[in-house]
Amino acid sequence: MNKNAINMIIIVLELERRRRLRKVYDGMKTRCYNKNAINHERYGARGIFVCDEWRNSFSAFYAWSVKNGYRDGWVLDRKDNNGPYSPENCRWVTYGPNMQNCRIRVDNRTGYPGVQKRRKRYRAALTMFGHCRQLGTYDTPEEAYSVYRKAKDQYIAYLDKMAETA
Repeated sequence: MNKNAINMIIIVLELERRRRLRKVYDGMKTRCYNKNAINHERYGARGIFVCDEWRNSFSAFYAWSVKNGYRDGWVLDRKDNNGPYSPENCRWVTYGPNMQNCRIRVDNRTGYPGVQKRRKRYRAALTMFGHCRQLGTYDTPEEAYSVYRKAKDQYIAYLDKMAETA
């Protein structure tokens, strides 16, 4: 293959990456600022916003993405699900960790994700690989949440490691 053909392939791959990241960027802004967007109530209406640096510059978002682990097929994840889209709060992850990083369910009465009250005790459970895994029952919701959080962190680290080797 000659040098011109290789350069052309590199240009095409770069344009495709830019197109995919532009789609993520536009979706992020739409969720936060377009009141007519189907998922605005779960983002902008809850106070989720895009930091000024990214909101005003696709180039800044693109540069951060490339520098901070963007890969095809990965998704933009907010570490703090109640926090903004910003360099400090975002990361690129596989779909698994992204699905683990979600708000407390509407029917949760303990105030802790992954913790349910069962009779006079608290049960910790974590969904892994599509199945709910029981982590045990505890006397306090804080104790149950501590076990849940540790298991969740280990699961996310495992998924990240698997994605790196794929």
